[in-house]
Amino acid sequence: MTHFRLPTLFTLALIGIAGCTAETTPSPGEPSESQGQAPRSDTSSEAARQIEAAQRSLDVGKVLPGSAKALEKVLETGSRDERDSAAIALSRTYELEGKTEQAIRTLEDLLARHREDVRWALEDEVDEKLVKLVTGAPAPKRTELYEDDGPIASFARALAPSFHPDAKGAYELEILEFGGWSRASDKLGTFEVGGALREAANAKCPLCDKRPSIHTHRGRSGSWASIPKYRDAFDTALLVFFYDQTVNRIPARYDRHLPLPVSEIDAKLANGQGLVAVKQRSGAPPVVLVAAPRAGQLEDVEKALAEMSQLPEAPVSVALTPGLRPHEIQAVVRGARKDYKACYEGLLQRDAKATGRVVLAFGIDGEGRVENASTEPSTSALEDATFLSCFLTATRGLQFPATQQTTTVKYPLTLTP
Repeated sequence: MTHFRLPTLFTLALIGIAGCTAETTPSPGEPSESQGQAPRSDTSSEAARQIEAAQRSLDVGKVLPGSAKALEKVLETGSRDERDSAAIALSRTYELEGKTEQAIRTLEDLLARHREDVRWALEDEVDEKLVKLVTGAPAPKRTELYEDDGPIASFARALAPSFHPDAKGAYELEILEFGGWSRASDKLGTFEVGGALREAANAKCPLCDKRPSIHTHRGRSGSWASIPKYRDAFDTALLVFFYDQTVNRIPARYDRHLPLPVSEIDAKLANGQGLVAVKQRSGAPPVVLVAAPRAGQLEDVEKALAEMSQLPEAPVSVALTPGLRPHEIQAVVRGARKDYKACYEGLLQRDAKATGRVVLAFGIDGEGRVENASTEPSTSALEDATFLSCFLTATRGLQFPATQQTTTVKYPLTLTP
């Protein structure tokens, strides 16, 4: 028998629930503004010619007649990359003409246009030119203080050699994950491939001025239903599938994307153990499967995966304990929040100042059903028979995952109007 005394996890209150904000990354498979550009038009070709001619003249300290007007026109009609190059050339033109303030403002406007970009190709060059124009001196050499990437799992280091830089030495990493929860992966650093690549580069050359340019596009969907959405990116992305038999059982229709057919996955999970499988692909990152009988056990399987220092050549079974995890219990109780809140609202109609804590005590049988439920109110205001009966009814209606084991729980709820 498993015993849990869970901490207070949420407050029932008659207030709105604030929305959450989340840091997002570009959707995998969707080109950014700098990707997938159409072929150059005649106008674009002419803009490129004018920029190149201006730059060559500027390199020898001369300004072509009419150059400023031509570059100003490119700023209005050119592509994004052409506008960037034209702005730099125009600033240099103004500088040679003695129009320092215009040269500075041109670069300031260029930087403002990129306010939404974390990094962009010409940023360092523009920064250096602006510093020199404003201060009259070259930009001071800075000692870069690199932030830690956070946890980097052994498995992330094992994945790193599957990714290769482009001709300029830059890495474009695309990681697509289906099912599971990003919280566990982030905490473990299971797929922190970018950090692993930076770590390896630093170990190889700790005194090198620059670390490799690495851009990671990471997307996670909670359901297998997003597989068709991203399938066009499957040939170039690291694919991670989280599979369980209760919440996210991937249909056999998508067997071709998985390291193992669904029938084999289910057969290996039948003994109650978890499963890790990796399919290596020629010319593409691997496909990774993290599987468990219940969704609540996936994090335990991922912990075992994170510790692997090599990509397994054959499926690996992961021993699991069958009992409920605390977060599984929390999820079910939180799912009944509306029921508990309705009970409390009814009490507040009778006593507007009723507040305090109620401890729910109950057992969970092997099939996930609640038994022997009781309540322990902390204040006399909560010793309302109708209110407590309502709480008991809501608790008895909870259904937990079946584990064939019994569990006892004490779950406190704080009530505040």
